[in-house]
Amino acid sequence: MRIGLVQFALARRPCRETGGSLGHEDDTPEDDARKQAVPGNKLSGKVVEVDAEGNLITDVSAASLDQAPQDASLRIVVDEHETFGVYPSDHSQPSMTLVAIAEPDNPLKIVLVDDSASAMLGVQVGAAVELSW
Repeated sequence: MRIGLVQFALARRPCRETGGSLGHEDDTPEDDARKQAVPGNKLSGKVVEVDAEGNLITDVSAASLDQAPQDASLRIVVDEHETFGVYPSDHSQPSMTLVAIAEPDNPLKIVLVDDSASAMLGVQVGAAVELSW
């Protein structure tokens, strides 16, 4: 099933247990190393917060995406849902489209335009976030 840029992936990646608070303030050096780009052009993180609008706030910094393409060749998978490309917050994507938003000095945010990404997709704090290009 495909809704805009939302596609439900067939494979599900398990969430990594961190053994502590899932907040980004408590990240260990191992967590920081895991979030760094690895060979094969991949970057990993997790959802650390669901804001009042149901947007998914990740622990992936916008600065960590400096070497990544911003277009559809960048694949972002959160839990079992994927989207392509990174957009500014003032994008013009249609309603019910899953969009990744990156702005300087802010973490990567995954939003479902005009709705709650958390409620509609069932994604909660701790869900894995994988970026590849």
